[in-house]
Amino acid sequence: MSGDSDTFLIHPDTEGILSVKHQLEKVACKDEVLLSNLDFSERVLRHNPLNKIMTLQVKGQWQCLTIGKVDSVIYTVSSEDDQTRIDCCVYCDDDDMIKDSDIKELHFSVHSCQDQTKSCFTAAKDAIRVKHQALKIKCNRFSMTYTIKAIPDRIVTIETKCNFKLHYVTAEALLKAKCWMENEKPNCHELINCLDYLMTLDTFKMNAELCSRSALSWSRGVSCRSAWLILHLP
Repeated sequence: MSGDSDTFLIHPDTEGILSVKHQLEKVACKDEVLLSNLDFSERVLRHNPLNKIMTLQVKGQWQCLTIGKVDSVIYTVSSEDDQTRIDCCVYCDDDDMIKDSDIKELHFSVHSCQDQTKSCFTAAKDAIRVKHQALKIKCNRFSMTYTIKAIPDRIVTIETKCNFKLHYVTAEALLKAKCWMENEKPNCHELINCLDYLMTLDTFKMNAELCSRSALSWSRGVSCRSAWLILHLP
């Protein structure tokens, strides 16, 4: 394979991505970041109808591959701080403003939203009630940008927070939150340790105290230097 960038005019589905990997093997590609990000892309897009209506860009350490024929929906898979991230840009048909119909839940299906109380898809839908030329939603290691095809005047950015909605403070619920943190925010060691600590407490006593509160909702924040976690409890 020659050049710093290569384009493959095939769908970025499992068959397409594996055929690209086969081409890379033929030329003894040594870009381990690129190969790893291709594997990640295949897992995310496997059996996902998105792979028929999008173009995939996969960045490695030295080169970038483009897989697909669609120029209006572009997903970029890259590595940042030894973690894989996905960024998407959707170019809307309307030349003036983003429309509500432009924002589709399918666009957000490639990631696990960090806000269980208000998903980034819902946040995007709420934001579009006001007219915008460009809107960017940032959610952990995922971002979604909707923009008109012309150069927008500005980009409105919304960033979600890490919120877990727990109906009961049980060891099982906390363990589920911890597993999500280990998969999606593995560098937040202090937060993960805090969840470990919470699991050692008398969770039944905690539930009794919380249920006696008259407020409709209650939240407890757990923080470290780089992140903040909020547990929402009834």
